[in-house]
Amino acid sequence: MKQLTNIPFTVAAAVVAVAGLCCTSCGSQNHAETGRTGRPRVTFMLLDFAGSPISGEKAGEVLDRITEYTDTDPEFQFVPHDNYDEKMGLVFSNPENMPMIMYINKITSGIVDAAESGAFWDLNEFIWDKEAYPNLSQANREIAKSLTINKKLIGLYRARDLGRYGLGYRTDWAEKLGLSEPKTVDDVYNMLYAFRNLDPDGNGKRDTFGLAMCRYTGPLDIIQTWFGCGTAGSKKTARSFLSTARKNTRRRSTG
Repeated sequence: MKQLTNIPFTVAAAVVAVAGLCCTSCGSQNHAETGRTGRPRVTFMLLDFAGSPISGEKAGEVLDRITEYTDTDPEFQFVPHDNYDEKMGLVFSNPENMPMIMYINKITSGIVDAAESGAFWDLNEFIWDKEAYPNLSQANREIAKSLTINKKLIGLYRARDLGRYGLGYRTDWAEKLGLSEPKTVDDVYNMLYAFRNLDPDGNGKRDTFGLAMCRYTGPLDIIQTWFGCGTAGSKKTARSFLSTARKNTRRRSTG
């Protein structure tokens, strides 16, 4: 089995990000209605980034597993990202038809108005019970305060690990090429160069990659900090893409 070793990029964030939350409503759909399997029905309204969520040949199995694990009948309504705020406004205009659980990106005046009108449950009555909710009860109370309106906790924050970004590398390749765990930027560069050019898989072909990334550039932004990119410690706002550090990052990343 291929073994991957993860190394923290750097301290990317000093706080847990509250990039989204799930709120629980008090609408009429919260009555104990039953779904397709006779279990209690639970309705969701969630964000759709890519289109056609929970689809494909395994979709039915995924839903069955969720149903079995939660002993409920979940019903998902996925709303395209571009239309979500508009849809959320329509939902709040008729709280009786709100889904039981919904994704919210940030607290808006509409959400505050809905909360003050009694549209959401107060989760304080539930999640701090360590015996009933051993995982949820470990939530950070200070962060939960930002989701509290009139002393009522209306949602659960979506947490992020403090060190989200990491560099994973093939230890079998590193061992074959005599490379140790990288400690510096130069060590990382030398490892990527060797993975690309020194045939780590032993097939006699130059067909391996030093670094693989998706189109999301977040990890590259972190790599730039290795070269001093950013305005930390400076009182002046600067265009990072024109900085020497940014240019050094591009030069090193492109070989």
